[in-house]
Amino acid sequence: MPTINVKIRRDFSKLDKLEHDLPDRTRSASYQMALGVKRHMVNNWSQESPSLPYNAPAKVTGELERSIKIEQKRGFGGLFASGWTIMVTAPYAAALEYGNPATNLLPRPYFRPAVLAVASQMGDYFKDIFEVR
Repeated sequence: MPTINVKIRRDFSKLDKLEHDLPDRTRSASYQMALGVKRHMVNNWSQESPSLPYNAPAKVTGELERSIKIEQKRGFGGLFASGWTIMVTAPYAAALEYGNPATNLLPRPYFRPAVLAVASQMGDYFKDIFEVR
């Protein structure tokens, strides 16, 4: 009786490479997103000072811009990077973003609009991480 022999060979080398490269690729893509948030804030300061309520604040001294920091978050006891934190540390940063009823300051949001704008482009930042190189 005739028999049919089939030999199947699996080549996992590309999958292995992708698995090896994925943490660096996602870290890089998420860092680029964090930079995108900072870039959006910096590029969208109001042109008039004082800025109108509910518009981004104007750049006057540059302190707010200089206080924008991006730091790597750590997980698992501080051993492994798990993302990025964007902070604006100027003493008045929160008052501008959310307003301050005690001083009659209406909000001049700059952080949340930047995050929303960049989040809407998230696919662009991560589209190439699964491409096998």
